[in-house]
Amino acid sequence: MFSKNTYITSAVLIGSTLIFLLAYIWFLKSPYFSIVETYAQANLVSFIIFLVAIKFVGLIYPPIAGGYFILASIPIIGWQWAFFADIIGTTLGGTVNYLLARKYGIKVVKKLGGDLFAGKVEKIKIKKGREIEGLILLRIFIGFTVLEMIHYAAGLLKIDFKKYTIAMLVSHVLVQVPIYYLFGGAISSGSWTYLILFISIGAIFLYKNKGRYFE
Repeated sequence: MFSKNTYITSAVLIGSTLIFLLAYIWFLKSPYFSIVETYAQANLVSFIIFLVAIKFVGLIYPPIAGGYFILASIPIIGWQWAFFADIIGTTLGGTVNYLLARKYGIKVVKKLGGDLFAGKVEKIKIKKGREIEGLILLRIFIGFTVLEMIHYAAGLLKIDFKKYTIAMLVSHVLVQVPIYYLFGGAISSGSWTYLILFISIGAIFLYKNKGRYFE
């Protein structure tokens, strides 16, 4: 299922994530952090709406990395509110992606994400009868970096909407709750060990089981 180019893309995404983390650590120590924190705490509802909106837009238009903004909000509003904004934005944006791909096919994916992105989405194949498990495992492996791929792929494969919804909600809780909790802990303690360990275990588990769920 995973080609050499896919692994290269994953490496690039991991690299961009590390760059984000370095920039984020700088932000936490800068005077801008207290300014954003004061505004967010005084305008919690509007701040959460902003996070939901940017997550939604980021899923529809992949070049916008909405997930990074929500991660950055964890020490400001807490991981619970950050997770709430994330699951709402993901559910709304993901559903739109699924419906667009299901109705208009690969053309809309190419228009929104480009030919390279669309080509990678087309390569995703999930075995019949294992759609829910396959989507959950796919979400664990790549969902934190290129989540929109999964929604488009589910639409292109015309996976039943009920199965798609169940898989996305379950996987979101399984993946995001630990990551958000551990990310918040890493920020407060300065140790990233548990977060890295959790992500690594998920990647290894999927790699060893990919033949069972993916074509």
